[in-house]
Amino acid sequence: LPTVNFSRDGHVLVVRIKEATLESLWQQGSARYWLSSDGVLIREVTPDEWTSLREPPALLGPTMDGSILPPPAKAHLFISLERSAPLVGAQRMDAAALQGAQTFLMALRALFPDADTIEYDRAWSGWMQVRFQNTSLILFDPLHDPLAQFERVKGLMRQQVLPEHFEYVDVRFEDHIYYR
Repeated sequence: LPTVNFSRDGHVLVVRIKEATLESLWQQGSARYWLSSDGVLIREVTPDEWTSLREPPALLGPTMDGSILPPPAKAHLFISLERSAPLVGAQRMDAAALQGAQTFLMALRALFPDADTIEYDRAWSGWMQVRFQNTSLILFDPLHDPLAQFERVKGLMRQQVLPEHFEYVDVRFEDHIYYR
């Protein structure tokens, strides 16, 4: 959360302000919020902000040096499946879980560019799921080496086993992968 600290250094009043960093989007039901890098809900997202963050405008044409611009990235979206009402200022997940989830999602986008949404419920003991192509899930644990879990997804791809052909792929365990 943003903090303000005051101290005195002789005759000088020192004011230190630490602002929250807007990191991702959080949706719970129809409510939409900014999520800080500490996993705290900052404020509600306006409909215009939501549109620009989830459906960024396409950039057209080559650059001056002739290169093609990559499509703009959507903001990461966490969808909470919890029933409790979200409150601005509430801690929704810890910073390490948020960082691990973002690391996994950014790596996964290299294989599945449309993977941009993480579903989460604190009752799940910390694991999360990425839904893509509206049918498949990849289950992962953001606190236990997300890049190693991503490598297990890549291993399936090398065997030409595509996760979208399954109901789910579970890469949370070091020594095996579950899928159905």
